[in-house]
Amino acid sequence: MVKPFVVFALALGILSGWARDTRFLNLSMVHRGDGVLVPGRVNRPDNSLEACLYAWSCDVVPEADIRRTKDGVIIAYHNSTYKRRKIEEYDWAELRDVSIGAAHGAEWDHVRIPLWEGLFAAMKGRPGWKIYMDYKNVPVAQSSELVKRFELERQVYCHGSSYKLMRQWREAVPDGLTSYWMFTGSWRQIPFTPERRAEGEAFMRKRFEEAAADNFAQVDVVHFLIQADPSQEDPFCPSSAFLKDAVTRLHAAGKVAAGFPWTHGDDPELYRRLWNLGFDCFGTDYPEVMNRVIAELKSR
Repeated sequence: MVKPFVVFALALGILSGWARDTRFLNLSMVHRGDGVLVPGRVNRPDNSLEACLYAWSCDVVPEADIRRTKDGVIIAYHNSTYKRRKIEEYDWAELRDVSIGAAHGAEWDHVRIPLWEGLFAAMKGRPGWKIYMDYKNVPVAQSSELVKRFELERQVYCHGSSYKLMRQWREAVPDGLTSYWMFTGSWRQIPFTPERRAEGEAFMRKRFEEAAADNFAQVDVVHFLIQADPSQEDPFCPSSAFLKDAVTRLHAAGKVAAGFPWTHGDDPELYRRLWNLGFDCFGTDYPEVMNRVIAELKSR
């Protein structure tokens, strides 16, 4: 089944195959729900309902991680471990009283690890509230059943780096939504040497071409987690040339392209440059920065 927003986008893309529509900016993602800890701002706990509520209030989409405890409870928790034990080695009773807010200030100390049932209950009946469900260790059969039970097939994006997972989700939720993310092979700032930039681009290209071989049939949104160095003439790895070509190919297939400045995401100019490369929306660890740029673009 062709997704409604894709039909709309294709209908508008008269000559180029794609038309810029600022409404796609509402699919911009806030990592962990409220990004990274920044001194001097309100920092809502990772994956918490409070973080999600803030993102929804800004008309963007929170991202939260889906994991499963030893006794099969589905929780929203970022790290794979707690106190050096894997999350899947704990029963829910051992985790339910863990504070995830203490590091964010005393006013958040009461915040506990949320259940995905709780996040879904908040979303039910509010079709404008969407979420990127970053996939970890949960069987697709279990998570998809939960999504369908809350009737959120058109609000939950299965978000992951495996194209195989995208296919599995589509099989389990035929009318569901998927978000495929790719990165350059490092979570830390890379040195912007020619060799390291080429290596990072090759790493991402391999994932991209895997999806391209299927004409991106299993995905709705493709997220590029981009290394950045604003001091460079071309501040991106992979290169601006690669990104522009990739976005063009995605638009030709009727897909949405999201650019996430994984490093230096507090620089608003990087979002503007990604927009000029053709990206439809963004990802961020700095929601206020991204939201200001989105407001600027919508006002043009």
